[in-house]
Amino acid sequence: MQTLEVRGRRVGAFVWGQGDRLALCLHGFPDEPGVWRPVAEALVRRGYTVCAPALRGYAPSAPATDGDYGPRALAGDVLALADHLGHSTFDLVGHDWGAVVTYATCNLAPRRVRRAVALSVPPPAALLRLFRAPRRALPQLWRSRYMAWFQVPGLSEALVRIHGHAYLRRLWRRWSPGFEPPEARFEAVSRCLAEPGALTAALSYYRALSRPSLWRRDTTLVTAPISTPTLVLAGERDGCIDVSAYADLGRAFSGPWRFEALPGVGHFLIDEAPDGVSGRIVEWLTTDASGEG
Repeated sequence: MQTLEVRGRRVGAFVWGQGDRLALCLHGFPDEPGVWRPVAEALVRRGYTVCAPALRGYAPSAPATDGDYGPRALAGDVLALADHLGHSTFDLVGHDWGAVVTYATCNLAPRRVRRAVALSVPPPAALLRLFRAPRRALPQLWRSRYMAWFQVPGLSEALVRIHGHAYLRRLWRRWSPGFEPPEARFEAVSRCLAEPGALTAALSYYRALSRPSLWRRDTTLVTAPISTPTLVLAGERDGCIDVSAYADLGRAFSGPWRFEALPGVGHFLIDEAPDGVSGRIVEWLTTDASGEG
């Protein structure tokens, strides 16, 4: 883990390789940037520099001094990091919240993101359409009930911390049925969120969802059709976001795209199928073929 000073803000990041191309890899919740190691190793062999930062507020990265955890601010962090690393264009890969930031960055600076991969979360425009259909929305609302707990400051922090982050372990098991996270991986996640202020920062991503002023500012950024060639990957057994949420993805893209649901895996794709996921990411980023819907 390196500590970078990016526009006056502390950013902790893993950096692998010294290739000409840059790939930025963004983790989600509850997670930490070390998840990208198998993907990074595969990309480094293909001539990449790979940087996996701890997202804003996740230790050791600094929290937002202004409390802004909205998509525009998070996408701005990505662009600032690419500038710091000396790259005007780059590839972008994101999982869970990292996928949301990936979509936002593609729309904020489409000429800078060459190709993108989003894992385990569909474009927000697709989710919004899902929630407009009550019968389809109810099962997903039940899966997303944890977000309601996260809206209560103090109580949700206590819930997550109790018994050594046992609640987070239950989320992993619920979201990836039948998968037991390796102890070393879960300990890394727990350490990341145990640092002072880190857990509140991570939960603030969810609390930002209930701030109307933020979403008035950022709605277009996350719902406009995405022109960047994008690969979307999901697990067929995902207990967090059902695979049905990816229906009608074509309306979320104006450029090339491809969707694939991986059988036998849940939400934490990289941990469950590191070789298969890494291979698909490398193939998408290193070929010039157009995507397909």
